[in-house]
Amino acid sequence: MPPEMKQKKVSGIDTYVWQYDAPDISLSIEAGDLGGDFSFERDRYESSVQHVLINGLKAERLVLDLNKPNLKNWSLNADGSTKVLSARENLVVGLYFPDKGTKFWITRTPEVPLSTADSILNSIRFN
Repeated sequence: MPPEMKQKKVSGIDTYVWQYDAPDISLSIEAGDLGGDFSFERDRYESSVQHVLINGLKAERLVLDLNKPNLKNWSLNADGSTKVLSARENLVVGLYFPDKGTKFWITRTPEVPLSTADSILNSIRFN
């Protein structure tokens, strides 16, 4: 991880959760059987999913932009309006490891290259 990323104190209800933040980028990790995959995000935003191998483990790689909702599936606001509120860290790339019940995802601004996010995610190792 970039040295400026600092761990943020977070806790999950029924999963283990970690988060690391820096200006313009954050890494989140969720582990546990009840965490699930990226289907919630995948169904609500324009996205692409690829099946990849990371260190010999099967994973799903998700890429999406939080400023590009798929409005056919849901309402964005409590009042029922569909006005999209712009997100600064809007670019998401994530990995879900079904055999480990674990997902990692990075949100970043356009100033942080996708290659930085991929470098972090491609360095994942499980014991």
